[in-house]
Amino acid sequence: MDELIRLSAADFDEAIDFMNMVFSMDGGGIDFPRLLPKLYQPDDHLMRCNYAIRRQGRIRAVVGSFPMVLQVGSHKFMVAGIGGVSTHPRERTGGLMRRLMEQALTDMRQEGVCLSILGGQRQRYGYYGYEVAGTEIRFSISPHNLKHALAGQKLPAITLKRLAASPLSRPLDGSEDDSWRQKAWETIRQWHQAQPVRVHRGQSMQQIMLSWGCDVFLAENEQHEPVGCFAVTDKGQVNELLTASPDYILPVAAAWIREYDKAIEWVCLPWQTDLITQLAQIAERWRQVPTCNLQVLDWPPVIEAFLQYVANTRQLKDGRLCIELSDLGIQLVWSLQNGTARCGQHPAGREKPQLAMTSALLTRLAFGPLPPHCILPDAGSLPQDVQQLLRDWLPLPMAWPIQDNV
Repeated sequence: MDELIRLSAADFDEAIDFMNMVFSMDGGGIDFPRLLPKLYQPDDHLMRCNYAIRRQGRIRAVVGSFPMVLQVGSHKFMVAGIGGVSTHPRERTGGLMRRLMEQALTDMRQEGVCLSILGGQRQRYGYYGYEVAGTEIRFSISPHNLKHALAGQKLPAITLKRLAASPLSRPLDGSEDDSWRQKAWETIRQWHQAQPVRVHRGQSMQQIMLSWGCDVFLAENEQHEPVGCFAVTDKGQVNELLTASPDYILPVAAAWIREYDKAIEWVCLPWQTDLITQLAQIAERWRQVPTCNLQVLDWPPVIEAFLQYVANTRQLKDGRLCIELSDLGIQLVWSLQNGTARCGQHPAGREKPQLAMTSALLTRLAFGPLPPHCILPDAGSLPQDVQQLLRDWLPLPMAWPIQDNV
């Protein structure tokens, strides 16, 4: 008989062996505690985030649902990341994943989760209400770009030190004095907390920065003061860059490009405007890509937070939009008046909507990366005031930091 349960620390070894086996079936090999030390430890609180189905006492399927808090300006709301989705090869097509996903989503709604994120094949998770959306900007920069774009510019001298190694990489020499590392992590925490949009990391900053196979490097100026840090993969890709001030963005970036001596991809998020502006000056090329699969479980706080953030950063046109979501049977009323954003939810049919669509389509319309006229095929036939609001307000700067992925 099947048993749907939430795991505990006592299940750690069995669950990890099961997940590693399922994810290694393609021959690639994986070790979840080393890849994601922030999530997979023999800890009751962390292991309870994993739903499982046991059949005759053995784990047959697992779905992880990990709670986080996203802060957008002064707004905070709960997010749940889905990860570690695994079904025993002999049990596929048996509906086990569906049962676990549906239970996880039911619990999210009961627990007040506003947004859920995950990585994975778009259509596979579309059945559960997820849609590809959000925006990452990725810049490719090579030593050749530096040589010409920064010719004649004298940048501050930067020294790079490896602060911590990914568990997938070689460990640091344990005999090294680590007092400077403890101070560095506290400084990095302060830089992270200064970001206008961020996932709360608490005391897990180090494990989060080291996840996904990243090493963390610290950048120091000539006075041996920390001025920047970045999480970098074994391929040189920079998943996250934090600096003490915008003045250090180019010096720190240039120091790593020269150190690595190959073209590097830098991942930027839409609210990191200083980073984007400066890297765009020297990059060979860049591209905008969706950040992940998203599902909004409670629309008003998410829309209100991001629309207010945009209104605080640039002047927006005041207005009101009523959007009806046919699959949810609700209307969302967005408004911006004198710089104050609001979003209300009402039953469908309360008023004549200006736009009607599914929640999946609204996810792409609201959060990009494509502009509204590329999302709505009939955008050109909408009333002029509606077209103007869509152009002015959207897409909202939704993204999800790679290091906070699950």
